[in-house]
Amino acid sequence: MNTTEKIIADFVEQNLTIDIDGETTNLCVVSWQAIVQESDAVFAKTTGMTDEEKDAFWNNAPVGALGEIYAYFLAEEDFEQKVDDNEWIPFGLLGLMHGAHNYGFAEMNNDGLLVFDVSDGKADAPEIILLVDGEEKKIAENFNELLVEKVD
Repeated sequence: MNTTEKIIADFVEQNLTIDIDGETTNLCVVSWQAIVQESDAVFAKTTGMTDEEKDAFWNNAPVGALGEIYAYFLAEEDFEQKVDDNEWIPFGLLGLMHGAHNYGFAEMNNDGLLVFDVSDGKADAPEIILLVDGEEKKIAENFNELLVEKVD
């Protein structure tokens, strides 16, 4: 388990809220590592397929969590590139409660995405960036500064 995964381990699969700038919203903490591994496993199924078989496979395959997060939470090309380059690691879907993943993350209306900014090499205490409405904003020096509460 990598450092950022350890930071969020106690919050994955919990019902949570978070206060950002005096506004409280639901928070769904996800394991980006698990989401990427799940996506990789789906892509691996196409190994050895012909182009025609791949087309048929992808036409019937669900988009999956990775694709939904890219489509609905990483709305800007620059944001996608930073995730692809492993400068940002997504971990918090705002406006969703735990269990949302049972139905997918295709939420047209959401309160944004929280990412760890590990671009400076500080994976042990990365800054927290909020991505919402095509804007990025640093909201905390590290995860411990976030006002996250578990909900019963």
